[in-house]
Amino acid sequence: MSTDLSKTNLLYTKAFGNSLQSNANDEQKFKEIFLQMSYLNSHGDELKEKVLNDLIENGIDSLSNYAIDMIEDFKSLALFPYSGNKIKFKNEMIQMYEYAHNEDIDTVVDTFLGAGGSISSLYHTFLEKGIKTLIVNDFNHTVINTHKNVAQKEEELINSVINTYRTIYLLGDDMFNPSPETLKKLREAFLAMEHSEKYEEVQTSSLFLFFQHITFSGAYKGIFEGGKDFKTTEATAKIYDMGKYFQGILNTIVKIKEYNKIYNSFDIVFMNDDYIKLVESFRNNEKVVFLFDPPYYASSANYGLKKGDFNQIKLLEQLSGLNFLYNNNKHREIFDFIKRFNYHSMSKLRRNNSSSASDVPVYEYLVASNLDNIEPVEFTVS
Repeated sequence: MSTDLSKTNLLYTKAFGNSLQSNANDEQKFKEIFLQMSYLNSHGDELKEKVLNDLIENGIDSLSNYAIDMIEDFKSLALFPYSGNKIKFKNEMIQMYEYAHNEDIDTVVDTFLGAGGSISSLYHTFLEKGIKTLIVNDFNHTVINTHKNVAQKEEELINSVINTYRTIYLLGDDMFNPSPETLKKLREAFLAMEHSEKYEEVQTSSLFLFFQHITFSGAYKGIFEGGKDFKTTEATAKIYDMGKYFQGILNTIVKIKEYNKIYNSFDIVFMNDDYIKLVESFRNNEKVVFLFDPPYYASSANYGLKKGDFNQIKLLEQLSGLNFLYNNNKHREIFDFIKRFNYHSMSKLRRNNSSSASDVPVYEYLVASNLDNIEPVEFTVS
């Protein structure tokens, strides 16, 4: 199949669009077709091309000619697009985790869960190391409850996600190219759920996943507004990237199933608290290793924070005396802590910032420490 994303999207639209639309009033039939479309996307290009062209020529009934199940190969996907995703650093995360782990550790505490990229990247390492318990935390109610629903209400959540896309047809629109008016209605429904503090509802989670795939940043606002405890999504009704939106349609079900597998491989605890309270609760537990993936230095807007709201130094000061793996922008203050405590560290190119006239490389630090294995390491600032 051509790697041209627009061509691939067109094939899916032609193959499935009319059938999904014509079955919008039949919830079960719509679900069956939608799942087959999603599962097909987990297969290789050769089968996808064959099936899609067959469907375009002979109609949706030709799906019965194929046994299309989701490929079970673990893909290390983030649950949803989100700032600071660690999937691109999978190999480096695994390498640095070796420094953070010791034979007594059986519990991982992820203090800033986000989209779960750190957990997904290290999943197989956790299994190999004999990790028994995952404690995952996020300050955002909707984020943490979405993960919780993935773990505990997989089938219900999948049905709700599919029905979100089905609703686009029921509103008289095109699922593959929704209008701003339709997106606005869905956005208003989502914000109403959050304002009503219905964070644990499956519908809130499904709408959250939907908008995380179509907005530019998935930014949040309101964490500190008026002292309110609830957070309101800064979800726009504009699709910034149709290619990503389309892949969101195809990949969401696979991601839910993958993370359900992750969470049900361990004793899992979901928490919605300040990270400092979490650290203090487990600081003296020698069986715990911490994952810290905080808002980036000088770039916290996408987390619902104003620049400078998150106290980076306060977090760095929490690291002393812990087994941990920490990620952040490359910054002089972090380097000072690395040198002071002889932490193991790595500098990794994250991206080139092309907002200026010339590309400026942006690096990320990966830092780790093990209380039983703290040795000075050679480190130079690029």
